[in-house]
Amino acid sequence: MLHETISITVIPPLGGYNLTTKVTDNFVNELEYIQVYPNPTKGVFYLGGLNLESSYEADVINIQGQVVQELQINNQNALELELKGKAGIYFIQLTNEKGERVNLKVVKQ
Repeated sequence: MLHETISITVIPPLGGYNLTTKVTDNFVNELEYIQVYPNPTKGVFYLGGLNLESSYEADVINIQGQVVQELQINNQNALELELKGKAGIYFIQLTNEKGERVNLKVVKQ
């Protein structure tokens, strides 16, 4: 979670007073905290760190770029998934309701 505080001091050319204010930026990209474990996996893995108050679309994509599974995830903080394809590299493309997207790599042994 990114919390940044910026202090601004305004000093007019003639002096006389000092104004200090704080601006707090509470921008959080919730997708930064999503984890895939265990990785590598023998098939079953978990997506953790999901926001309970958010919905996500997830596409499981193989190394050839083919979508092999599509999921809708609603109000969950973790999800168990199983890769049913053969061993190799897969990508989980996760998109939240704001349109923010993250790509996660999963290796199936």
